Amino acid sequence: MRSNWLIRLLAPLCFLALVAGVLEVRFDRSFYLGQVVLPRGLEIDGTRVGGLSGLAALGEGRFLAVSDEQEAPRLYTLEIDLSDGRLSRGDVRVTGMTHFHAPDGSRIATPADFEGIRVGTNGEIIVADEGQPWSNVNPRLRAFSPQLVETGSFATLFKTTFSYRIDTPWRRPFNRRGVRPNAGFESVAITPDGRLLVTATEQALIQDGPWHLRGAGSPARIMTFDYRTGRPGPEYVYETNAVPVLDMLQHSHTPVRSGLVELLALDNDGQFLALERSYSYISGFNARLFRIDTLGATDVSEHNRLPEQYTPVRKELVADLSRIGIPLGNLEGMAFGPWLDERRRALILVSDDNFHPIQRTRLIALALELPVEQVAALASGN
Repeated sequence: MRSNWLIRLLAPLCFLALVAGVLEVRFDRSFYLGQVVLPRGLEIDGTRVGGLSGLAALGEGRFLAVSDEQEAPRLYTLEIDLSDGRLSRGDVRVTGMTHFHAPDGSRIATPADFEGIRVGTNGEIIVADEGQPWSNVNPRLRAFSPQLVETGSFATLFKTTFSYRIDTPWRRPFNRRGVRPNAGFESVAITPDGRLLVTATEQALIQDGPWHLRGAGSPARIMTFDYRTGRPGPEYVYETNAVPVLDMLQHSHTPVRSGLVELLALDNDGQFLALERSYSYISGFNARLFRIDTLGATDVSEHNRLPEQYTPVRKELVADLSRIGIPLGNLEGMAFGPWLDERRRALILVSDDNFHPIQRTRLIALALELPVEQVAALASGN
């Protein structure tokens, strides 16, 4: 998410840090595998590498990263070497770039704000477009052909339901429905069996409640699709964490943000790994990993506005990523890497530098220890 509130920063950012935690909520430095910071001003095929807001695994150490530069959305291919179980200098190479194109060969109409990315079971590449309320562009998922890396063309759209659509252009007053600016679809997840496609808003829809306020969370929506038919399915509420109390003391005009920015499916039964990212002038960037479960959560897909009573998805903290002592940056994307042993799998996170001179593109590797049943599910699908 290339957010104006980040680009306008005038003071040095206070970076906090991370620890890699396992799903049993352990904290140990052995689960932090290292980080690589891309060179400032790195260029590939005449484009500046930046704005990386989503990461997807292609297999055999190859990954796709989507750049959210709104006037020129594009895709980068990366090679990430974790063969020695560590991520260090020289282990990340940016190997290529592709512009996104419409089926007729023309560039994707802009503005487009591409955020999350995943690779489907048949090689399709799904990209989340956050939407542009100020330009009356609704959020959506685009399904690109497996040849995207070479051609950049897309095939179909997964369309959202009425609740997410903008009722008037954002520049008009009294907008009553749909996504907020920079708070639309940030994530894409696909279950290991390839049957369910999932995305989520970063924060609440306009009609569902306030965006993230000091001392309070925001009721974001998780939206599901039948991957084979494209039909929308159940929707659930994800309640983001509250901004820390300390940040409530800052000046009222200083930006405070927190939201759901990424999802990874852990099994075929509704469990996901969720990444929440927050920023404030006092605390800087921080992020937390949660295991979430949709089992027992209320299906709110029939409600344009959230009902007064509902059960949100269950959340369990996996790791507060402020406890290892390295800069985090604006973490927005994550993907599974290779298996490290029978129970542990690498998790790679990427930060969006917002094309800002102070911020950097960081790739951080962690090791997640997974329950046996989730090992089996993920191994069967990837």
